[in-house]
Amino acid sequence: MSDSAELAVARVDVQLGAIVKVLLATPRKAFRIGALEPQVLPALNVDQAVVLRDQRGAVQGYALWAFVTDTVLHELLTDPMRLLHRSEWNEGLNLVIMDFVALPGATRALARRLRTRELRGFEKACGIRRTEQEAARLMTFMRRRGEILDPPDMSMRRA
Repeated sequence: MSDSAELAVARVDVQLGAIVKVLLATPRKAFRIGALEPQVLPALNVDQAVVLRDQRGAVQGYALWAFVTDTVLHELLTDPMRLLHRSEWNEGLNLVIMDFVALPGATRALARRLRTRELRGFEKACGIRRTEQEAARLMTFMRRRGEILDPPDMSMRRA
């Protein structure tokens, strides 16, 4: 394995460990370990994840996002159980926040980090909210200033 491939694997391993740490410290601790592979690893593999740490380096939260096609976005809006195939995480122009988990007190910092760094070129994003049982999802459309849009607004596109 090349040095760059080893570094990429190590980066994914560190991020995955941080994500598990956040899940264990929140009500999401019931998240099944088997769900990490289809729901978290694809985002890590295409570098569409951020782990928030405080000044001491302690993990405070994480977010995962995907760029999906219009068809996949429509399916996500209409089918609450729809999961992304690993090939669908980076094949479209619609930005979807697939997971956003923060420890108490870190939600705003994680949202600010996404707005000002990783996703700063985007005006809108589509977010998915899950129940504690992971059974149902509610789609929420947001602008940077927190305005709610009427779904389905298909204009959450890359600049």
